[in-house]
Amino acid sequence: MPKITDIRAVQPDLDRAPPDWRRWFGQVAIRLDTDDGLVGYGVSGGGVATTTAVNSLFRDALLGLETTDTDRIWRTMYSVSSRYGRSGLSIMAMSGVDLAVWDINARAQKASMADFLGGAKIPRIPGYVTDPGSFSEARATGITGVKIAVRGHATPDTVVQQIQQARAILGNGFQIMVDVGMQWDFETALSFSRQAADYDLAWLEEPLPPEDIEGYRRLRQACKIPIAGGEHCYTAAEFRRFLEAEALDIVQPDITWCGGMTTLVEVFRMADEFGVRVCPHRGGDVWSLPAIAALGSYRLAEQTRRWTPELNGPFELDDMGYKIPDGHGFGTEIDLFPQEDGR
Repeated sequence: MPKITDIRAVQPDLDRAPPDWRRWFGQVAIRLDTDDGLVGYGVSGGGVATTTAVNSLFRDALLGLETTDTDRIWRTMYSVSSRYGRSGLSIMAMSGVDLAVWDINARAQKASMADFLGGAKIPRIPGYVTDPGSFSEARATGITGVKIAVRGHATPDTVVQQIQQARAILGNGFQIMVDVGMQWDFETALSFSRQAADYDLAWLEEPLPPEDIEGYRRLRQACKIPIAGGEHCYTAAEFRRFLEAEALDIVQPDITWCGGMTTLVEVFRMADEFGVRVCPHRGGDVWSLPAIAALGSYRLAEQTRRWTPELNGPFELDDMGYKIPDGHGFGTEIDLFPQEDGR
């Protein structure tokens, strides 16, 4: 069985990223080496916090462990970071290492990640784009939906006007979603849901802060629009609390934040148990597409980040949607790791 001999994390130059938290807490590349020469890759959020946790903490704790014992590796990382972690940045850091472990295990079997997960059920995943430059641009190849991101202090009235514009340009057969980014309170979200009830929205995303599970539950009961969330949930336990409260119609784990593939597989299992759909955040990259294809029944993938193409892997989007990666593991190599003596 492959044993871990090295783990490294680097943050690429993110001058192309938006000048906000997505730059200094942005994506990080992870490389994992084993004693049989296999190399696996993963991606995390968390910026310098992740590179520090991986290079200075997780590496020492995981050296010598067998990659096939994914649960032990996940629990070890959680344990050694639990005094200051258990959510947020520490789980982001764990996510990339976990993905690299799964990558190694699939490569060891010369299997694509979709096959490693049980096999892709369809060859293509339809895509949707968030915040396009214009609504007419959303009619790009393979795109079947557009998500309007609520910016700044936009009011429900302003957002409804944007929905009206989008529907007029895109027509009735095109999916439209709204992402509030956790900015509203219950009353504002409820008011908006009533104003937008007749526009056939695919979902209303993160209308409330993720801590307000009771608010989500009440909103879901009172709202005709499906309620989505979970992008900022970490570990399967946090998703379970939402599911047990019957607070969401659609859960949206980010595989590079929530705890990696180990957590995502469990989220798919729990969502099936509770009859809830799964639509991963930034699902149109190599890290999420295999799980959507192999584990999901609701198949739609969000266009991935445009400013870090070297971390999102090669992907193909055509009239039928995103092609499922078919190389070994996640099917990508990340060329950001310099050769070092003794490594």
